[in-house]
Parts: sequence; structure tokens; C-alpha cells
Amino acid sequence: MAAPEMSRVRRLIERAGRGLAFSAARLPRVVEKLTALPQLQGLPALVQLLALLDELAGARARLLATESYAPRLDLQAESRLARAYAFMLGRFRNPITLEQIARAASMTPAAFSRFFKRSTGRNVSVVLNELRVGHAAQQLQTHDFGVAEIAYASGFPTLSNFNRRFREQMGRSPKEFRSALRNASVAVE
Repeated sequence: MAAPEMSRVRRLIERAGRGLAFSAARLPRVVEKLTALPQLQGLPALVQLLALLDELAGARARLLATESYAPRLDLQAESRLARAYAFMLGRFRNPITLEQIARAASMTPAAFSRFFKRSTGRNVSVVLNELRVGHAAQQLQTHDFGVAEIAYASGFPTLSNFNRRFREQMGRSPKEFRSALRNASVAVE
């Protein structure tokens, strides 16, 4: 990544070693681009990945770890995490079990659960819910489907679970979120 055009992405990757938290406002577009990646191949996949990295590089992000933090993942651990994330990204709209994700990482469920928590600082269910809420937020923003339809299409088993998780992450209900988006677009027009 010596090209000057990649300097922002290079800084992003350097900072990502300490963990980054992006604002919820960026989540729908990022999730949309991430979920499209597995369906792409060749040059379109590379272009999509670079666009995603560039968007993240230009976004405000909070560092999650101090400068003294030094990640302790080896290549095998990184590979396992990458396989688990790829599995979740490709299938979060459907019911997923811990056993399935662990199998994708070539681990037992109990060992994978401990490994994932130790490596990421979060539980698998939290990450799945973040992916699902991000997808739902994007759908609420771009489609006129009903909230229940979006909830089920985003992988939530029940509407009440969806509403609870959405409010936890986005600070408002799905209906309030959609209404705020519509009011903001009317104010702009």
C-alpha cells in the first residue's frame, strides 16, 4: 500500500489494530457494502472492498484500546476469526447457531465462544445482532417494507426481539428511526 491514494486506508488499518468503534450513522451503508462482498468476484469485489475501506477511513471512529495494547493473535487465530466473520456476514439473515459458526472456524462451540470473546471482547450473539440491526436500519432507510417484514428478513426470530435489539443499538425504535429519516429528508428537500 505504498500508493499515495491509499494513505488514508493505511492509517485506518494501523488504527484498527487497537479496535475502532464507528458511529451508528455509518452502520447501514457499511453493512450494505459488506453483505454485497460475498456475491462479488474479481475486480468488482476489489472495487467494493476499496470503497468500503475508503468510507471507513473517512469516518470518525473511537479507538477502543490504549496505545499500550498489543494484539496477541497469531495467523491461525486471525484465520479462524476471518472465517467466522465471513460465515456470519454471509448468513446473518437466517437462523445461525453457535455450532455452525464454530464449525466454520474449525473449533468446538465452547472453545470458539471463549476464543471469540477473548479475541474481540464481545459475544457472538452481540456481533450477530449488530449485523442484523445494521441491515435492518439500511432496509428501513431504503425500502417501504413493514417493520415486521424487515425484522424477519434481517434474521430476527421475533418482532419483540428485533424492537429490543434495535432500540439498544440505535437509541430509538425502528418506527422512530424511519420517521426521523423521513423528517430529515423532507427538511432537506
